[in-house]
Amino acid sequence: VNVVGLSESFAATLNVQTVDVTLRGPRSTIETIDTAAIGATVDLRNVDTPGDYQREVDITSPDGVRRATSSPRSVTITVEQVTEMEFDVVVDLPQDLPRNLRVTKASVLPSRVVARGVQADIEAIAQVIAKPKIQGETASFTTSAALIAVDASNTEISGITFNRPT
Repeated sequence: VNVVGLSESFAATLNVQTVDVTLRGPRSTIETIDTAAIGATVDLRNVDTPGDYQREVDITSPDGVRRATSSPRSVTITVEQVTEMEFDVVVDLPQDLPRNLRVTKASVLPSRVVARGVQADIEAIAQVIAKPKIQGETASFTTSAALIAVDASNTEISGITFNRPT
């Protein structure tokens, strides 16, 4: 189910990710339908505040289909405010380094990032961590590392995106 019409300052979570679609029409039409031509959308064009909303699922189908319905016919959508906050990036070095390897200095660029996500998740961020992979290195090196946001108990917070500060 795709959400359309929602402002970028909000994020939507649906109580279901898929719906069952029933199509009615001539057998010759139904038998040749490409499932990629069937769409299920929920229109949130008029939503301008966070909250829970009940909306009908709109089914799009190819020409020749007389009737298209979904089950469930409507879904509940939770709309949350999206926000951004700037954080320092902390390097988290692996604990299982080979005995002959010692890290004397680690730095990260950029040293600060802007985290974007739903307000509750952004407020829960305790740290933004870069976890570089160190394998087979014997001298100074540069590598890339994925950024993750964690809460106070060091649990990863999903759904966060990161950008360089402006």
